[in-house]
Amino acid sequence: MLKIIGKGILVVFLAALMLGSAAGDQKLSKEHKKWLEEEVVYIITEQEKEEFLELESDAEREEFIRKFWQKRDPTPGTPENEYQIEHYYRIKTAIRNFKERGRAGWKTDRGKVYIMFGPPHEVENKAGSDANLDPDWRRDFKQGTDIFIWKYNVPANPFLAEHPELTFQRSPSGRYLLSGVSISDLPPEAAFYRRSIPEDELKKALGQQQQEALAEMSAAEQALQELITSGTTKSEIGLELSVNYFPAQPPSCYLPLTLLIDNKDLSFTEVEEHHRAELSVFGKVLQKEEGQEPKEVQRFSLPWQIDYTEEEYAQSGDKTDMCSLGFPLLPGSYDLYLGVWEKGGDRLTTLARELEVPDFHRGDKLFISSVIFARNMNSLDTVHPGLEKVTRNIIMGMLEIEITPENIFQRSDEPTLFFYIGGASLNSDTQKRDIQIEYGLTKGEEFIGKYPPQKYDVPAIAQPFPLAKFPPDDYTMEIKISDLVSGQEIVTSVSFKVM
Repeated sequence: MLKIIGKGILVVFLAALMLGSAAGDQKLSKEHKKWLEEEVVYIITEQEKEEFLELESDAEREEFIRKFWQKRDPTPGTPENEYQIEHYYRIKTAIRNFKERGRAGWKTDRGKVYIMFGPPHEVENKAGSDANLDPDWRRDFKQGTDIFIWKYNVPANPFLAEHPELTFQRSPSGRYLLSGVSISDLPPEAAFYRRSIPEDELKKALGQQQQEALAEMSAAEQALQELITSGTTKSEIGLELSVNYFPAQPPSCYLPLTLLIDNKDLSFTEVEEHHRAELSVFGKVLQKEEGQEPKEVQRFSLPWQIDYTEEEYAQSGDKTDMCSLGFPLLPGSYDLYLGVWEKGGDRLTTLARELEVPDFHRGDKLFISSVIFARNMNSLDTVHPGLEKVTRNIIMGMLEIEITPENIFQRSDEPTLFFYIGGASLNSDTQKRDIQIEYGLTKGEEFIGKYPPQKYDVPAIAQPFPLAKFPPDDYTMEIKISDLVSGQEIVTSVSFKVM
């Protein structure tokens, strides 16, 4: 006899599911928040900031960032964007040189000025004995520098032409504060590109790791572009992709993607008593509309790290590993272009998949979401933030679902069938749904019977199926759903294997 999961748990699952990650489009990811509030905080204009905050998807934000740097490139048409490279070098220099009593170097007054204008042409230091100190700050410093005067000779910059000398005066707290000009009044428009060191030294200063990351990004982007424009794929790593569809906040649908990768194709290195493979998962989603050019609606690039202990690594040769990520889309037709890059072995695989995103909010027509055979299901404390990282299990909002590659289980397992039913009518007497589900079982090619019909009054179904009495074999579970109020019926199935 099947046991229905408690309604209290189902309510949690339903709430988590409907939260989905649709909210992720309204909330900045960690990377985009850092970009806005730390990386470009001194050089982004108020208008640009407002435009960025109004964007609704990560793909739009990535495109905004691309254009943000593009319009500041002093040499468009060359592979390098000198402004962008110089800007990040200035941030690194400010962090290293201008830290003050628990305040990060990029947050200090000197750090802000350095990031906006680069190094001064000349620096004058004054000690307390000969410095014209603010009377409120007057102190008897026996040694040390109390004032820095940064002198700029940049007539092409209106702000620096008007303020060729910027004075930083040491306060009683020990911090050097900009004097004569309010630090908050430095306009982002005044930020000025000027190469501070020769190009070869700058590239060396950026570090080998960043150069490799840029090269990797370029290779991945090139492979993705070849896939989009000509259909050319890379197949250097064994990779399988499955896509599921679940309702999210109206009118969106949430798409959990699960990637299955062959370990034998990966290069592992020893790191802190572990064997590690480092990968990157990247991709784009283009929306297809008749008579129009495909429109990019989603973009992602996320690290994926696989770690094994010595014992696990010894047994991993012929095994697979998997990860999940997900995002919301509106109903419609799309093309998904996805790739996996292995950093250590320098191998790359790309693939394309057509997506037909259903409308889960279409009214009174009975429908069913994807069906997942879950090993375990858990509710989380917080809503998953969306496309910030890949995860081992499928995560939808506040719901974590652990699946098994290819639905392979042991007889000791008690997996749960999880799916969502939409479009069921409400009973006029109870104001609840009146759903009946019949589960039929086939072993191999032999139909072996049905379970007694189960009644449900909620749309999110989590039905346990203990496997203790299942002999090892291949099975198919047929699911017949009946809306007892409207009389509508639908049938679907899911396959699994018992070892």
